[in-house]
Amino acid sequence: MVIFYFGADKPAAELERYGFKRRNTILLRSLSGNNEVSRLVCFNYTSRRIFFKNFFINYAETGKKIKDVFFSDLFVFGRFKIGLLNRFFNRIYFQPLKNRYAREGVLGWIYWPNGYMDYKQTGLNLEFVFDADHNLIDDPNLEAAQKGELVNLLKEISNRSKLVVCASKSMLEWFLKNGARQVYRLRNGIDLSRFKKNRESPSKKFSVVYCGILSNWVNYDFFVDLIEKNPDIDFVIIGKSFLNDSYNRLKTFANVVFLGEKSADEVASLLPGFDAGIALYKSDTTLDGDSMKIYEYLAAGLPVVCTNYHSSLKQDFENLLFVGETFEEINGLLKAIKNDSICFDKESVRLFLERSGWDNRINGVMNVLNTRASL
Repeated sequence: MVIFYFGADKPAAELERYGFKRRNTILLRSLSGNNEVSRLVCFNYTSRRIFFKNFFINYAETGKKIKDVFFSDLFVFGRFKIGLLNRFFNRIYFQPLKNRYAREGVLGWIYWPNGYMDYKQTGLNLEFVFDADHNLIDDPNLEAAQKGELVNLLKEISNRSKLVVCASKSMLEWFLKNGARQVYRLRNGIDLSRFKKNRESPSKKFSVVYCGILSNWVNYDFFVDLIEKNPDIDFVIIGKSFLNDSYNRLKTFANVVFLGEKSADEVASLLPGFDAGIALYKSDTTLDGDSMKIYEYLAAGLPVVCTNYHSSLKQDFENLLFVGETFEEINGLLKAIKNDSICFDKESVRLFLERSGWDNRINGVMNVLNTRASL
């Protein structure tokens, strides 16, 4: 099988240097490593200059399993892109590449609506898997007009997809109600090979880490209260931040340390040096998927304290997390970990993580595709 992949953040060659950090790029790498996949072709939208630079290179064979190809909008009148002509040209241009792999079978893999728009721009006609990642439809930040456009686009995707995958149960239910032929819950996972560093001995001062984007989904009230009521604990934040009033308030505390954005390798190296990880999300229907940071905390040997932000959280993580409903419960759990008065089942965590590897996740998708193909 040959995968035509749409929706990577960067060309695969750049990701090798930058790191495979987000779900879309991690899945790209994991798909390329699957035994059933002989080649993965990564489609990248680019400028006309870079497209012409790669005009013949796009067709060239490479010894690597992942091949980058580039496409662009060649027909532009002023500020307007002539979509019909661009798609017509791209379809003719990429058809020989599709024909080359026809005997092996070509399957599209599309991440997010932006990836779908890239796919349409190429003019190709493929059977494809669409990865929605999480709940897109119930995002409260969407304006009414934006939501209407997104609904129409996702309905189109639903009707054209061979398979829709997602970590969110509510999003998969939406796709089933809106014409999807088949859905599969593709949860997030973990690459344990990144976490080779042994857990370090705790420092004199207990330290807690939050790793990820400090977005509006974070329950800042809980976070600020924890910081205020635990001056003897250092709270370390790794990742980008939304520059809002809540974030600015966090900066005022002496026991808060901001490390900024780190590479995937740096994160894996830093996490074992902390005593606990936290995930203080607000409860919301859009968050009923997986948090990749929770897998990383566990892989680094950290007990995880989190809010009960969706109804199947405890079940999904097999009761291995320390989940609190109220601030008092969250604060009590953190203090219990600090005082070693609560049990962290490291062996059960190890077994859970072994079952949660990205290779196992991809094998699950392949089993679904093979089962459907044999019907």
